[in-house]
Amino acid sequence: MKMKKLIGAIITIIMLSSMSYGYTKEKGQKIQEIEPNEARIVKEIFEMCIDKNMSMSKIAKTLNERKIPTKNNTSWDSNTIKKALTNPNYIGKVRYSINDEDRYFEADGNHERIISDEMYTVIKKCLTEGHDGFPPCSACSNRPRKSKWTV
Repeated sequence: MKMKKLIGAIITIIMLSSMSYGYTKEKGQKIQEIEPNEARIVKEIFEMCIDKNMSMSKIAKTLNERKIPTKNNTSWDSNTIKKALTNPNYIGKVRYSINDEDRYFEADGNHERIISDEMYTVIKKCLTEGHDGFPPCSACSNRPRKSKWTV
């Protein structure tokens, strides 16, 4: 009986650690749902980077100072922020074979998005390719364009 409880606890930890910040999924549920408090923080992370020109480490420091925990109850760091800023789950995509570059692909999911395509594309383009017509963000230390973002 103790072994069943231990296995159940391990499975719960794995499920929580693989669930993107901003979403939740109850046992037996197939489609993740938005967790409103976390989704608000996800939006803030994107806005802090683009609209407030904050670096990833400054965003992490700000969230830690506000005592906002990560999904795993750990501290935020620049790597965690970068993972959030580049997570296609926030625009309604689902990722497959994340740890296998040759088999990795994304598909449209059935879950609700948190971030607009435009906002996500700005960050992704800035972090991977440079600007080429996109407004700069703090990831490359240039002044951002102020704008209103909608999902």
